[in-house]
Amino acid sequence: MKRLASLLLTAAVAALAAGCDSYQRTDVTAVVSSIQGTSFSSTDAVTPTSVRITEGNIVKAHVVIYDDDDEPMPLTMRSTRPDIIEVAAVQSRDDYTFTGLQVGEATIELISDGDVVNVLNATVVAQPAP
Repeated sequence: MKRLASLLLTAAVAALAAGCDSYQRTDVTAVVSSIQGTSFSSTDAVTPTSVRITEGNIVKAHVVIYDDDDEPMPLTMRSTRPDIIEVAAVQSRDDYTFTGLQVGEATIELISDGDVVNVLNATVVAQPAP
């Protein structure tokens, strides 16, 4: 039931974002897994549509959103469940860290000028067995 509610919320936000005539796309590059995390995981990833991270790990990604004139837009990110996954801007421009705090699912909202323009489905998975 919680997953269905999350999917419905994601679809609703995506529908609202589709009406925003200036947002065009999200680019994600320079993804680095486990900067300070507890273990390396090849499954940790950030894409223009999702975040997958192992509990206890940190992933850094360079994220830029563009408008329909192919110009970068101001970006703020927030997690709908900061108890599951935390997102923070770092000192380098357009770089963000994603920290998997506990197993679960959340949504990362990409916000420009106060409007949610894109959402990333976020999943934090358990540490693999030793």
